[in-house]
This record gives sequence, C-alpha cells and structure tokens, in this order.
Amino acid sequence: MSIDTTHGICKTSDGRLIELHSRVASGGEGSVYHVGGDQTLVAKLYKPSTTAEEKRIKGIKLKKLIEVRPDFASEVSAWPMDLLFDENGNICGFLMEHLQGFQPLFTAYQLKSRQKQLKGRDFGFLVRVARNLAACVHNVHSAGLVIGDLNESNVLVTPGAKVRLIDVDSFQIATDEGILPPNVGKAELTAPELQNKSLEGVIRTEIEDRFSLGILIFQTLVFGRHPFAGRRKDENDIELETAIANGWYAYGDDRDCPLEPPRHVDISYLPDSIQQMFVRAFVPGNERPSAEDWHQQLLSLESDLVTCPQSTAHQHHKDTEGCPWCKFEERWNVSLFASESVVVEQRELPDYAKVKEALEAIPEPVLMEALPSVESSLKEPVAMSWWDWLRFTVLGNIVITALIFTLGSGTIYLLAVNFGRTNSFFHPVVFFIVPSFLSWLRSMPSKLPKLKGGFEALMDSWNRTADLSLFAQKREEILNSMTDISILEINRENLRMKAMRKHHEPELRSYLSRYSIAIADVPPGYRESIDNLIDRGIRTAADVNETVLRGMVVRNKELTESLMVWVRSLELQFWESGAIELTASETAEVDAEINARRDLLCRRLENGHIELEAFGRQLQRNQETLMREYDKIAPEYATLLAKATPEMIKALEEKKD
Repeated sequence: MSIDTTHGICKTSDGRLIELHSRVASGGEGSVYHVGGDQTLVAKLYKPSTTAEEKRIKGIKLKKLIEVRPDFASEVSAWPMDLLFDENGNICGFLMEHLQGFQPLFTAYQLKSRQKQLKGRDFGFLVRVARNLAACVHNVHSAGLVIGDLNESNVLVTPGAKVRLIDVDSFQIATDEGILPPNVGKAELTAPELQNKSLEGVIRTEIEDRFSLGILIFQTLVFGRHPFAGRRKDENDIELETAIANGWYAYGDDRDCPLEPPRHVDISYLPDSIQQMFVRAFVPGNERPSAEDWHQQLLSLESDLVTCPQSTAHQHHKDTEGCPWCKFEERWNVSLFASESVVVEQRELPDYAKVKEALEAIPEPVLMEALPSVESSLKEPVAMSWWDWLRFTVLGNIVITALIFTLGSGTIYLLAVNFGRTNSFFHPVVFFIVPSFLSWLRSMPSKLPKLKGGFEALMDSWNRTADLSLFAQKREEILNSMTDISILEINRENLRMKAMRKHHEPELRSYLSRYSIAIADVPPGYRESIDNLIDRGIRTAADVNETVLRGMVVRNKELTESLMVWVRSLELQFWESGAIELTASETAEVDAEINARRDLLCRRLENGHIELEAFGRQLQRNQETLMREYDKIAPEYATLLAKATPEMIKALEEKKD
C-alpha cells in the first residue's frame, strides 16, 4: 500500500478499515492525513523509506504509549489512540485527535504572524501560553515520560491560549525492550551537555527537557528572541550551538560572557522572579527550574499584570515603572500588540432541508443485512475428510495384518462373517471409522471453545463496524449536528464555569476556608460527628470532600450529603457574588473553543453527504474483510457443532456463563 497517495486504506488494531483523505501536514518522519468518515481524527503515517527495524521500534513505543495513556492525555497532546497497519499487517502509523484551530507556537511569539493570525492578543495572552506550555510539560513528566525533542514546531496553540504537544510518538518511554529515546533534536534547543553529540540512542532526562522548556518560554515572553543569540562584544562570530555549549546566556550578569543583549532590547519588563528563573535555566552550575516551578511563577506573573492607562492593548507587570510597551513602540516605531478586539466571523448555518436532501440522495450501500449464521456455512452433510479416511485405513490394515499373524486368517474370517455377514467392508467399518471417530472426539473439547470465541468476536466486530443499520445511524448522527449547534450556548456556560474554576480555584478555596463546618447546615443529632470531623482535620468548607468523607469514620449517607449540599451552596454564592470574572484572555479561550466546535459541526453538515458516502464504502470493505474471516472460522465450527454431543454443548454454555 502506498501511503503518499491522496486516498489510501489501512487497518486499525481491531481490523476496522480507515480511509485516508487529503494530507494535513508533512514532517521529517511522515505525513498526517484526514480520516474518511470522522473529522475529529487524523492518521499519521510513516514514510515508505522507514526501515522495518525502525517500524518495529515505533510499534513497540506506540503500543506502550497507548497502554499507559494517562487521563489528562487529550488535555496536553495529540496522544496516539490506535495503531494503523498496512495491507501486509505491518505497523505503518497511528490514529490521533485532530487538533482543529491550533497553530505552531512561533505563530504566537513572532510579531508579524501574531498580528496577522492572532490579532488582538496582548502580553497577558503570551504569559498564558507560556504557563499552559509549562503545565503540559509538567503533566508529561509526572507520567514518567521525557519529551526529548521539545521545539517550537511540535507545540501548538489556539487563539484562546490553549497548548497541545504533538509528535508524542517520539517521546522517550520505558518498554519491555528497554528505554526507547527519540533520536533527533533541534540543536538550538538542545541542552549544553548534548551539544555536538550524536543523539542516536542517547537516553534523555527531564533535566534536558527543562532547558528546552526554558528557551521556549523565553522566546514566548521576549518576542521570539533566543536567549543565547545576542550582540557580540568583539568581532568574532559565535555560533548559536557554541554559545549554548559554553553557557553564554546573553541576558545574564556574567562579565566574561562574550555576548550581550541586542541594542534597545532588554528584559527589564519581566519581574525579578522570572529573570532569576532564566538565570537558573541557562547559566551553568544552577539547578534548572522544573515545569512545575515555571507554572507557579508564570501564574504569579499573570495575576500581577495591569493595563496601561494609555492603551488597553498594553498589559504589563504592576511593578514596572511606566508602560514598557509604550516605550518599546516609540523606540522601535512598531505596534507590538494590535489594539483591535478580536472579531470571530461565524460560519453561516447550512440549510437543514438541503443537508437532509443531500444525505437522503446518497443510496444505501448494497450490503448483507447480517453476518450469516454458523450453520449456513455447511455446504454439504458432515463427512469425514479424505485425510482421516486414508490415515485410519492404513492404521486399520496394520491392525488386521497383525491379527492375521496372531490368530490366523481363518479365525479373522470367521469373526468377520459372524460380526457382519452382509458387509464385505467389515474391517474398514470396525478399524477405520471407529478410530477416526474416537480421535475426532478427543480433539473436539479443545477446538470448540476456541472456535466459539473466534466466531463471537467476529459477530461483535460485525455489529460494531459492518452492520447495515450503521449506515442509517451515521446519517442520523450527521443530521443531529444541527441540534448540537443549538445547544452550544449551554456548553458555553459550562465551559465558562469550568474556566472560572480552573483559573480561580485559589480564590474559591480561600473563600470556603472562611466557613467552619461547625456552622454547617446538617440534620439534628450530628453534632458529635461534626466534632469528630474537626478533630480529624476537616475544619472548614474548603476541607470537605465527598471522597475524603467516605474514607473516614463518617459513613452516614445523610450527613455526607448534607455537608456536600452546604459546600455547593457556598460555591454558588461565591460565583454569583460577581467578585470573580474571567479576563479577556480567559473569555477568548472559551469563545474560541465554542466557535471551533460550531465551525466543525457546520462543516460536518456541509460535507455530510461526502462523509456518508465514504462511510458506506467503509462498511462495504469491513464486510468483505469480516466475511474472509468468517470463511476461515465458520465451516469448521459448524462441523464440530453438528457432531458435538449434548454434553459438549452444555459445557460450552456453562463456560460462557
């Protein structure tokens, strides 16, 4: 199978056929394609030049990544969801979530691309991007993984400052075959200890990821500037890799460093805490800050931002003297942050009647209505195979010959005449069929359960991936996208509350901690239980947690529910007080997610007829694949069932139960 064609076919691990459509992107290892029938997924396929050994190693790593997939995977990355196989059964790639509306990190920190593609985003947006990047890296590290090749191209962002990591298949992970590291890395983001070395087979560490993370955060907050690219103090050229290897951080205080910041550029607009984080990250002899350290410091920076009285587009740290952006813009004669508010043009809703008409015009594929029963695979009455006849005929003749020499031919003749006077084929009947039957009986108990399990798995695959009714369900699912659009406003409120909790959880905890559980509204008679909780450390509403309560001595359902109702009422009181509101950046994040969902649903309606047609073809291919499996399993299974005794059938049913 060629994987560089516009349309191709590959299989998932459970045999489901995947149709590849147009190419989304290409990289060093392979290409990413749209998946027919599902706009939420894409398929990454490795290049045809990838060697068999490379594919084998990739397969081991992908299987392990899928096996250990953490709960937060979809919140930080496009994590592998399933393996893909070519027509020869070899691993050729994997399925992952399609990150719609995401752009490379450099789009955010480069001035021209940000003003063109992320108009209206301010410095607070850049801080939020850096903070979310740190959170993603922290989650990966907490799962025991190392990124290894962290760079500006495999970090994606949205207009709402969401961040996701891609190229997860290159992450370093421990497997049964040992630790499998990435074999590549960008020199300008590679830690000093790995500079000028081959990365082939080198085991990476979190410490090296911390260096790469520090550079990306620096570039995000300093308009794409590299911390090791500065103005040379002498006439000698200094390569970026050389500067990194020697720890020549251009914005540090080391007088022996041959680099200094470019003219008219400094990082004084950043608080001392952030500047010291960069010193720790880049100057040799310091312990590099962890991703969690960065997240905490950037969270503090974000909360300390204020708006310039001269321009609402200028956000800066509260302790800076005057607005640094006003000064930079005057000095450079350029607008750093566009003042225009972001106007998101919503796609016009498709005409429902026309969508329905287009879907109903797609003819139902000519398919089998159901997987044939196992009995229908019997083409003729059950009979012994020629091989069994031949095998046991030879065995029977050997036995007859032995008896003749032992008892004499006359005795054998009399036995034959007395046992079956009218049957001239006595010795095949006695010595050939009976042994064959007995041998077959001995093999039945071991074969039947295996064949039964295989056939039931086949039926399950048919019901999930090949049943004719799935076509109508898919058509109805596409039409229901219109209903999904209508309830997006409800989702907007849910997302808003989720964002409120995410960004203002500390304020909520502080508010709840003001209320002692001694004043909780609980039924009479539970005062002693409340005192018991206080003795055990559950003193305020902030400490009340349903899981914690159930794990302690308080097992009374009524008391637990009463306490939880009391806490929820306090939380509602907090949110409705109006003391906490989402910032413009946080609101933009919610709006961007809703608009992305709306856009996806609209496009699904517009292209529904194409999706339905492709789905029909996929059903056809799935049926053909499963029927080939049916032809392998069903005949033998049906034959054994036809010959099985009632006791065997009963044993099979009992084993199932």
